Amino acid sequence: TLASLIKGDLPTEMSMLAGVTAMLAFFIITPEQALMGFSNAGVATVVVLFMMAEGIQSTSLLRPILRFLLGKSKSLVEAQLRLWVPVAVFSAFLNNTPVVAMLIPFVLSWSRSIGVPVFKLLMPMNIAALLGGSCTLLGTSTNIVVVGLASTFNVIDPKTGDLVHFPIFGITPLGVPYLVMGLIYMLFATPFMLKERRGAVEDVMRNPREYTVAVMVTENASIIGETILQAGLRGLEGLFLVEITRAEGECLNALGPDTLIAAGDIMLFAGQVETVNELYQMQGLVPAAADSRKI
Repeated sequence: TLASLIKGDLPTEMSMLAGVTAMLAFFIITPEQALMGFSNAGVATVVVLFMMAEGIQSTSLLRPILRFLLGKSKSLVEAQLRLWVPVAVFSAFLNNTPVVAMLIPFVLSWSRSIGVPVFKLLMPMNIAALLGGSCTLLGTSTNIVVVGLASTFNVIDPKTGDLVHFPIFGITPLGVPYLVMGLIYMLFATPFMLKERRGAVEDVMRNPREYTVAVMVTENASIIGETILQAGLRGLEGLFLVEITRAEGECLNALGPDTLIAAGDIMLFAGQVETVNELYQMQGLVPAAADSRKI
């Protein structure tokens, strides 16, 4: 199992399942011991939190809230604070891993719309989620699992002689000061530790090999009803939106920033092939392979 995890040929869950199966086959552990982890309250809580986060992501419930909170930042510091504080708050009550996974496509789009390099937002956002998750028991999987183990093994508090009890906000007095200090440190450290890099637009100029790629807007896309500017499709690095073909066949060539996006639209982009993957990270955009070709 350890060799498989280090090599990385199999997903983590498959490696762990193979290890448990092997120990069962050689009678190293009993079936009851193998299934014990699935009955742990902490593990079950983590599963429920992941399901809840997936539901929030699928329904785009946080998108209007985030659009209101983030707004149009005028500087890097303002953008970072507008992003980090809500992320830390969300992570305190939702598991931080699905929160970060849920926000990545939105932050990619938002960073392009305000002209802030995305690499100065994503890594600090992850750290803000970790710090926010340390403020309550619900924020991190580790805390939840530890609480479940303490309950399973009836851990005794040596001072009182009673069973150890972990309230949801029991670690908040310790977590919040660390959160504040961490955010202040990142504000000062980000300009020095995250340097400017050559962008994809410059790569296109150095390498003129470009493609046209078509993507279709599905019925459940989160950008339906938004303008091109609001959806973050106006300032894509290394990609240019050439035209939109409506579901009824109307072709729009002169695209302004206020052009609305509708379900069934097929959007044609021109750009460097390495940057196309950013489009597929947006919820509800699927490739229209028949319309992708080299130019």
